[in-house]
Amino acid sequence: MRFEDKLRKITRMSKKFHEKLGKRSVNKTRKLLRSGKDVTGGDMAPYTLKYMVQKTSGEIPGLKDKYATRIPNLSLTGRMLNPSSFKLTKATKDGFTFGVSGKHGHKAIYHSGLGPDDKGKYLKSRYHRPITKPDRVVHPEVEESILKSYVREIANNIKKLPKKEIL
Repeated sequence: MRFEDKLRKITRMSKKFHEKLGKRSVNKTRKLLRSGKDVTGGDMAPYTLKYMVQKTSGEIPGLKDKYATRIPNLSLTGRMLNPSSFKLTKATKDGFTFGVSGKHGHKAIYHSGLGPDDKGKYLKSRYHRPITKPDRVVHPEVEESILKSYVREIANNIKKLPKKEIL
C-alpha cells in the first residue's frame, strides 16, 4: 500500500462516527450554555436588573421555575435549547454541524449580537451571550472533546492496519 493511501485510510472517518460525535458535542454545548458559559468559555453577560427581577420573580409568562435563575443561561421557557430546537443538523463522512433551528435560531443570532430581534433592534454589546462567533465556533471544552475524539479514532484506524502495513 502506498504512503498516501495509508494516510487516507487512517484519517478516514465514517458518517456514524460524526453522528455520535455531533450528538455528544450538542449535549456538552447545551450543558455549558445552561450553566452560564458562552462560546468563549467565559461567563455570559449579566442580565439587566429589570430583566433579572422579572425572571426571578416569575413575572414573565411561560417561565419555567427551573430556569428562574440569576445566572444568564439562555433559558426562559427552555425551548431554545431543548433537543427539538438545539440539535445535530447534519452528519456526513466529512464532518457534522449543529445549532438552533427554527424561530429559536433567530433568538440565538440576536443573543450573539449578530442580528436584530423581531422588532429590528440589536442587543447592546455588553449583553451579548454568544452561542457561536465567526472566530470561535464552539466552546473550548467542546473543541477539546472533538479533537480528542478524532485522535482516538485515528489511533483506532492505525490499529486496524495490518502490522506489515504500518508506516
